[in-house]
Amino acid sequence: MTATWEKTQQALRQVLMELHDLVPTRDVFIVLAPSSPFTMLSTHIAKEKTKDDRYPRLMAQIYCQEVQRTGQTLMISDTREHALFSAAQDSSVLAYLGSPIMSPDGTIFGTVCAVHDAPYVFSDQQYRTIVMVAHLLGVLLGIEQSALMDSLTGVYHRVFYDQYLHFDAIELGSTWGIVFIDGDNMKQINDEWGHRIGDLTICELARRISITVPEPRYIIRLGGDEFVVVLPHLDSKDIYQYLWSIAERIALVTSQPMIFDSATIQGSTSIGIAWAPVHGTNVSQVMHQADLAVLDAKAAGKARIVVAPIDPSKE
Repeated sequence: MTATWEKTQQALRQVLMELHDLVPTRDVFIVLAPSSPFTMLSTHIAKEKTKDDRYPRLMAQIYCQEVQRTGQTLMISDTREHALFSAAQDSSVLAYLGSPIMSPDGTIFGTVCAVHDAPYVFSDQQYRTIVMVAHLLGVLLGIEQSALMDSLTGVYHRVFYDQYLHFDAIELGSTWGIVFIDGDNMKQINDEWGHRIGDLTICELARRISITVPEPRYIIRLGGDEFVVVLPHLDSKDIYQYLWSIAERIALVTSQPMIFDSATIQGSTSIGIAWAPVHGTNVSQVMHQADLAVLDAKAAGKARIVVAPIDPSKE
């Protein structure tokens, strides 16, 4: 985590401490959606420490997911009387109040929650306070996310990589992958059709990649027609097959003709694949290996997929 986000974490913790004074339940915390770029900011304040301090938060996930799914505040004084209780299958969370952290454009980043290990009747003031804190966080994180988005394509731009991924600030799990995509003919497209068509081509590449790769994932435009897809929390057993299938689908959709006005663009992409922990233990290492794989794809004739070399001792 960078120094800036360490300070932000400290500020959030202070906010939660103040919130806990107003809502003195067992635990007050922030749960962020897996696809959120701000997962490093998750924090909590507990009334008392337990052997597994994560336990109440883990058991509250089913309620937080409902808040994120509906975009509505959820208040339950006795979870045993709620339909979600059977799905949770746990009695450590018997009261819950959660409100979505939502940006002005409707993007849901996560939930601000209060839970208790006994039935608890939340007051109107406590309800309004949770909602207000969640709203303010949504506005602030919405502003931050806007600063991280590429204005041309709508995906993340290089600042997101430089400030978050490069510093391993986002929790990706023990096994995660990178698919590096580089357009093959952008200079030719710009020379033949001009930069307006070139920009439209880049936008269409981003759109096709976005609709092809399932969540959770982070799509970053590094510059020009270079894109990186970071896929967190993958199953180590079939990671090779999964990443290869993603790359194949990207190669297929990006090779289909693009029609803009009178211009018909026939493009293709060179793709490199690498993943942790086989190709490195941090984002910089794995990114470097995926980049080298793209260069190998280019050198081999373009329009192909290359997997970074695998050290047998790390398989």
